[in-house]
Amino acid sequence: MPATPNTFEYAELVPPVLEVIYDSLALLAEADFEGKELHTVKVYSGLQSIAKSLLKRKWFSRVPQLNKHIIEGIPRRSGKPQTFDTLPRISRLCLLEWEKVQKSNVLDQSTIFVPSPLTILVNILSIPAYTASQAYALAAARQQLFAVFLIHPDSEHIPDKWTRLNLEELVEAVFSFRAHISHRDNIPYKRSLSRASRFLAHYLALRGILRIRFGTINKKSFSRSRAIKDCLAWLRKKDYLDFGCLANEKKPTYEFRLLEKLTDLADAQEIVNEITGIPLAIDGASNVFYGGLRRSESNSLVISLTGEPGTGKTSLSLAVAAALAPYGTVTLYFTTEEGPDRLRSRLTTLIPPFFRNTTLNPKVINSWFYPFQVNSEHGLEMHKFISEYIKPMESELIPKLKLSTENERSIPTIAPLIVIIDGLGGLGHMSRENALNYFCELVERLRKLGCIVFLLSADGIPKESRLEYTVDTVINLQYSDTNAANSKPVRLFQLQKTRLQLSRPGTHVFHLSGEEGVRIAPQLPSQLDAKKTHEIPPPSTEHILNTLFIEKKNKRVSVPTRLVNAYESSRILIYGHGSSGKSALGLKFLMAPVLTQAGSNANKYQNSRNRRRILAISFLYPEKYYTQAKRDLYARARSFYKDISPDLKAFVLTPGYITPEDFIRRIIWELDKAEMEGRPITGVLIDGIHNVFLQFPKLEREDMIWPTIYSLFTRYQVTVVTTFTTFTFTTFGSSPNARAPRVATDNGQTAPDLEFVLRGHRPLLHALVQAADFFFQVEKRNTASPDRRYRLSVNSAYYQPIPNQALVWNAETYEFEESEPLGSGQQMLI
Repeated sequence: MPATPNTFEYAELVPPVLEVIYDSLALLAEADFEGKELHTVKVYSGLQSIAKSLLKRKWFSRVPQLNKHIIEGIPRRSGKPQTFDTLPRISRLCLLEWEKVQKSNVLDQSTIFVPSPLTILVNILSIPAYTASQAYALAAARQQLFAVFLIHPDSEHIPDKWTRLNLEELVEAVFSFRAHISHRDNIPYKRSLSRASRFLAHYLALRGILRIRFGTINKKSFSRSRAIKDCLAWLRKKDYLDFGCLANEKKPTYEFRLLEKLTDLADAQEIVNEITGIPLAIDGASNVFYGGLRRSESNSLVISLTGEPGTGKTSLSLAVAAALAPYGTVTLYFTTEEGPDRLRSRLTTLIPPFFRNTTLNPKVINSWFYPFQVNSEHGLEMHKFISEYIKPMESELIPKLKLSTENERSIPTIAPLIVIIDGLGGLGHMSRENALNYFCELVERLRKLGCIVFLLSADGIPKESRLEYTVDTVINLQYSDTNAANSKPVRLFQLQKTRLQLSRPGTHVFHLSGEEGVRIAPQLPSQLDAKKTHEIPPPSTEHILNTLFIEKKNKRVSVPTRLVNAYESSRILIYGHGSSGKSALGLKFLMAPVLTQAGSNANKYQNSRNRRRILAISFLYPEKYYTQAKRDLYARARSFYKDISPDLKAFVLTPGYITPEDFIRRIIWELDKAEMEGRPITGVLIDGIHNVFLQFPKLEREDMIWPTIYSLFTRYQVTVVTTFTTFTFTTFGSSPNARAPRVATDNGQTAPDLEFVLRGHRPLLHALVQAADFFFQVEKRNTASPDRRYRLSVNSAYYQPIPNQALVWNAETYEFEESEPLGSGQQMLI
């Protein structure tokens, strides 16, 4: 039997990182309260100096090559950071989070909002290149909060002086908080509340759902000087570093309030699942299982994993074992099929590559993974299996897995033991009459040990059997599209049952191969549902993209007259006939500096977004095209961009069979990765979307993909530009028979029947029109001329009149050369 596993070593990083976060927020608060600009070399240098303290910590000096994502950007030598991008990552994340909560302050000036330091901690501990690693960051932050409140969900081992988290009180607190939110009120925070209620308030702040608010207590407002004093005192006290301090907090000086961009809290069951579940670091698992795997009252969980040979049962169970290993979880793998060496070899390929560069690394597989090959040639009776394996587990292993109660700061292991039984058809001869009863006895004994049990088999659990009611979660893996030579087979992950928790059942796309390893791409409704509490905000009319005006050799007037005001966080559609430089025009929109309207409360908190960061999703050109177009645009107007060259990342799709689920998952991954890096994406270009037809059959067949992706973009508050090459349309006719648009031919005549031409494009065009805030049409000014000068006209603009002028767009120089009136014969899409 294995030795006692390691504890969750990653949690050791929490205190030093939290200390840097507190000190950084205090520095920013002091500068902000004194009316100083935050984006100065002096403030940057102060933040960098605070971050440097991490280099002196024992965990860094002991193994300096580990956890580089935490110390990214911290210089070893002296030197002052000159720009936001040269700040250490930890400093960028602190500054961004501080600005985010300040920009959302639309209340009176006496109110002060502060982000929870634990929110920033989660982003810092997450590895940007592997966004699923946020599971470990959440586990570490949640563990710290448990210790600060001396509270923990029900478990066989809870330290002395700790309190069991009362789930009924937790659910009541959710409904109480929701009542305050519905009245647009603060969430009160006082000593008389239950410990579960106070814990929940801080946990929701940890998740970035609530902000900490100074300046009011029980609807009584204080002066700004009092609010500043309370805020700075709270930051300097560093409560989250003092174990047990909030359990007996006497007189809180703050309350909580919902983040402005959210409309409500998540469902109570979802919140309970996050707090009590096991965070699973497999991409997509957080969406499907609402944040984690929840166990029963005995801390056990029985999962049935079925599927035909080759669908990935063994790989998925090994991936779960590898994902839980950093928590100190021991895995016992009983198999009637593959040998131990083969299993260890497969497990090695399933361990995420980033593990070896962090303290998450389960360094020696043999210290936590124990495979046992069961000889089932003649059938193995259950009582023999129990006596040979289960009884030694009960007497030797389980006591070692339980932590000592001598240290009151220790908390129960997140998931002490996984038992995987692979090959139910061979083990115990399930077809025999009494085999199910024997097997149920085995499962019940494992449940009493507090295990997570995986039962792997090609066939499903017999219906209405005792074993079916014993299983908590049922997952089926299968292949689709295997019968047609012109289709690419896709693995499917079917979640059929979760008895213990809220989940997103149904069919999701499942992958085993590739650099990202095992991952789940949730179905479209699930990906959209995950953002249901996020508000869908209108375009930010306070922030204007500084473009759409006449440019003459880069000599611009101080206050140019723009054709219309294109706003940040808006959705822009550019369409036209043929090659007219629409891709470069889209980049020009996204590269444009942002002007802030006078009187905006958010003026002073916009600087960290000055550098534009663009994600180009291309159905049209290779990455080299966008890189060169960005360089050309920047070179022609470098002073206009204030010598700040935009970042650009191209996601180029070559024709193929990518599924809608994978397409959206990849885009969301890029957005989340940029957020974790402290360099959020400001604009997205979807270029050549018309090429979806014929080249991407699985995207073409799913009409809901475009409403879904545009809805998600809005929730990320990025500016989106879409280009679409289409036919040139004339206006509607006046007779009833001329209601449909007509196609303009080369000789200027029109073709009356568009039904066949638009049969495939109609749903996509409808989605684009519904999603766009601005419609721009780019068309040739003179079809007989060989030059590349085009007319850019406005078909629709968000809350603005349609101008009767157009700009002349030069697709060679990437400039707007002049304006001209729209003629009566101008062809437009209505």
